Amino acid sequence: MGSMPRELMALQMYAEYAHRVDDGRIREWSELFADDGVMAVRGEEHVGPKGIYAYLTKARVDGEPSTARHLITNVRVDVDGDHAAMRADFTHLRVAGGLATTEMVGAYRTRMRWHSDEWKLVRHEVSFLLDLPTN
Repeated sequence: MGSMPRELMALQMYAEYAHRVDDGRIREWSELFADDGVMAVRGEEHVGPKGIYAYLTKARVDGEPSTARHLITNVRVDVDGDHAAMRADFTHLRVAGGLATTEMVGAYRTRMRWHSDEWKLVRHEVSFLLDLPTN
């Protein structure tokens, strides 16, 4: 993401997050998190890239693209030096048999820390308005 302003790099984090997980790049997705980064979802907390990778690979195969897509909207980012806070709404759609089904609807609340020349997720909280089983 190079020489763009930190604010724009922070804003692009959600797009990078969605592309990596939807493209099946689970290890790369987990590496968006700081070493002490936390993903809080469904009443559980997963810590660090290794813990977060282990969480998602229970449901997904690394390297296998998904038939689902994250739609992330209403993004707000507030950057304060080496820290950023973000929030957004999301919808998770799955396509099967020529039809798109809404599986999840909710919100992200995220804190990030500047590390070297990039943002790392420090805490990423996922809350749901709709969370349907995917089986």
